Amino acid sequence: MRPRTRIALALLGLLPLAADRLRSPEGRCSYDGARTSPAFRVRIDDRRFCGVRCAQAWLRASGVTPRSVRVIADGREIDARAAHFVHTFSTWGDGSPDEIRAFATLEEAQRRVQAYGGTILTGAERPFGEEHAAD
Repeated sequence: MRPRTRIALALLGLLPLAADRLRSPEGRCSYDGARTSPAFRVRIDDRRFCGVRCAQAWLRASGVTPRSVRVIADGREIDARAAHFVHTFSTWGDGSPDEIRAFATLEEAQRRVQAYGGTILTGAERPFGEEHAAD
């Protein structure tokens, strides 16, 4: 195979990566291109998502095994393994893209459930798999 052909094939292989980067500029969800709010962002390795559901959908579609998953909980970014997740049908009027919220402490998660309803996700219900469970 000629060198030019090899280069052309290599460049063609990079096109999906370039397209993904164009669809997901800084401040946009890597899954659906929606704007990300710092209050609900999820970060998987070097990708940002607007919420838990988009991050989960991207993981299923991509087949990637993440090196790290970080979520915004109580205003700061933490490892998903340390987070407590609440599922509710109420969006709490906060502009979040989905009904799953992350909390840094179990007490804060419990307060939200008492105030707005819903359930604290445990075991296999937790986003991002058992390997990302709170200790």
